[in-house]
Amino acid sequence: MDMDFKLKKIRFSSKLLKNFAFYFLIVYCLALFKSNTIIKSNLDRVDSSEEEHDSFNSSLIFIGGYARSGTTLIRAILDVHDDVNCGPETKIIPQFLEFYKKFFEKQFDSLKKAKIKIKTTELAAGKFIYKIMKDISNNSKLLCTKDPNILYHMRFLHSLFPNSKFVYMVRDPRAVVYSLMKIFNESLVPYKISSYLSTWKWYNNNVKTQCDDIGPEYCKIIKYEDLIVNSTYTIKEVVKFLGISWIPEFLSHDKYIGSKVIVSETEWSTDQIKKPINPNSINAWKSKYKLFFDTLNEHDKEFLKKFNYTL
Repeated sequence: MDMDFKLKKIRFSSKLLKNFAFYFLIVYCLALFKSNTIIKSNLDRVDSSEEEHDSFNSSLIFIGGYARSGTTLIRAILDVHDDVNCGPETKIIPQFLEFYKKFFEKQFDSLKKAKIKIKTTELAAGKFIYKIMKDISNNSKLLCTKDPNILYHMRFLHSLFPNSKFVYMVRDPRAVVYSLMKIFNESLVPYKISSYLSTWKWYNNNVKTQCDDIGPEYCKIIKYEDLIVNSTYTIKEVVKFLGISWIPEFLSHDKYIGSKVIVSETEWSTDQIKKPINPNSINAWKSKYKLFFDTLNEHDKEFLKKFNYTL
């Protein structure tokens, strides 16, 4: 498995899933039409039914962050609560969002010529996302999904669901790179470290900008290191932000694996979340501290400081 393939895997660039998302949306829209769900002609608001109103005004929870940044851990912790059920990654939601974005970049003029209003497609997209989240919710009070790359589309999701909350997980990039290279069984060499660091910077520069734009009322940055070292305080900050009650069971999520906390063997972090929170996970990379320090360029070092990571 070469480097380019792995980086593409991290970015979830699966053409198959994008096409599936597109055809799924078509089928879904046809189903809406068949069931007499009406989008009003002025397109300023959705159908007045209770479900339509709830879908766009619900406080949905979106959890994301670069790979190996603790997204699976925080969703497993939240899943212990009776009001929340994030579950394993859907895969389809971020792929659909990526397709939607790229389609508009290339086909915007075609839609205008076909007299298809953007608001119509936005309403259909919103209903698609809501229905997927509703189906996986297990009838929980709050709908939640965790997909690392979903935060690429934070602004758009916020425009669709203005009451939603975004939990943005961040981890020291040196620890992230160390963890990824262990997964791929790669040697820690400068050019590979630099390749992974560049994608970490690109992701977090993009997502932090969006997080800052929608503001702290809707987007909260959680550092993986804080979640591990100061678990109780950090989890309390998260649940306060999400508006759910504190329960002591949050601190023992591993006891609920297979019951409240459903795992997927397709996710990289499945083995880790089956265990209690491990404080040693934040220090493993430090055995290669000098190699990382020598590999980082000045721009890398400045970017680390942006997230308050010391050299």
